[in-house]
Amino acid sequence: MPLYLGLDCSTQSLTAIVIDGDPARPDAWQRVFESSLNFDEALPAFGTRHGVLPHADPRVAQAPPAMWRAALDAMMARIAASGLDLSQLDAIAGAAQQHGSVYLTAGGDFARAVAPIWMDASTAAECAEI
Repeated sequence: MPLYLGLDCSTQSLTAIVIDGDPARPDAWQRVFESSLNFDEALPAFGTRHGVLPHADPRVAQAPPAMWRAALDAMMARIAASGLDLSQLDAIAGAAQQHGSVYLTAGGDFARAVAPIWMDASTAAECAEI
C-alpha cells in the first residue's frame, strides 16, 4: 500500500502522521506512524519558551529558522527509524500557516538568525506610529 506523510509545524511543535491505504478507499486508510516533537523539550539549545525566543519587548515574537530545520531533520530521523518502507511514500503534505517567515540568501542559506512569527507585533506597532 502507498504511504502518505503529513507534517504540521505549529508555534510550539512539529507533528508528523503517516497513513497507508488505497486512495480509492479512504475509509480503509490506517495511521501507521504519529509523532510530535516539542521544540522546547527536543531542541533546548535554541532557548525558546513555547517555541518563541524570550525578548524584553513583549511586542517582539521571533523564532530561529534553524530550529525549524533541526526539528524537520529530527522528525525525518524518527520516521526513518520507524521501520516503515519509505520507498512506498507517494506524497508529502506540509502545513505551517501564519507561523513564521524565513528569509534566504541567493545561495539558499538563512539570511537571518531569527524570524518574526505570527505573534510579532513589533512591525505593526512601528507602522502604526508613522
